[in-house]
Amino acid sequence: MTNLAFPKTSLEPSIDLGSNKSPTKAKAFKFAGVVLIIAGFLLAFLNPIFAIIPLYVAYLLLRRGKKHSVERGESVLQGDTRPPVVYLRSFKDEELESSVFDRFKNLASSDKTWLAATVPNNGIQEQDALGYVFRKIGPYIALGRPGEKLPELGSSKLYATNNEWQDTIRAFFNKSRLVVFRAGITDSLKWNWLRLCRP
Repeated sequence: MTNLAFPKTSLEPSIDLGSNKSPTKAKAFKFAGVVLIIAGFLLAFLNPIFAIIPLYVAYLLLRRGKKHSVERGESVLQGDTRPPVVYLRSFKDEELESSVFDRFKNLASSDKTWLAATVPNNGIQEQDALGYVFRKIGPYIALGRPGEKLPELGSSKLYATNNEWQDTIRAFFNKSRLVVFRAGITDSLKWNWLRLCRP
């Protein structure tokens, strides 16, 4: 069985995800989301337009609740010994896509502009859609964005300091079954690409 010996990563106080996650909040957000879904369907009997806002807010609440209950990357790797699938992306792109308003800017765009048939511009984020496939291959892992209070959904997040993240990525390149690279223009992605292409 493959031994995945990844370097230990430590969290700086500014990226201490554990202190922000709350099982109680997870249940509260999910409960509020379910209530709004029920309210939305009831309002739909009066007029379908009335259901749009409650259902969308319910969607946001359910996602927020899930962020409070997701499993950390270290825990996922301990529980799944298969070589991981590593997702590399720009933190700037991820932050932009997590904006509520970003989901509406391409609402009227042609489906030819979609990233894939399962990833519409105004639908779920790329990480979410890819996770369904990649978790069948191995644990789906990515580095978490520095400073985020809660992880974006999709891949399971590992957190590393500025001095550690490059060593962590190198270890992933050596041990991973698959590396997924989403193109971007940040310096960290350029570094990842150069190391990935180096023989």
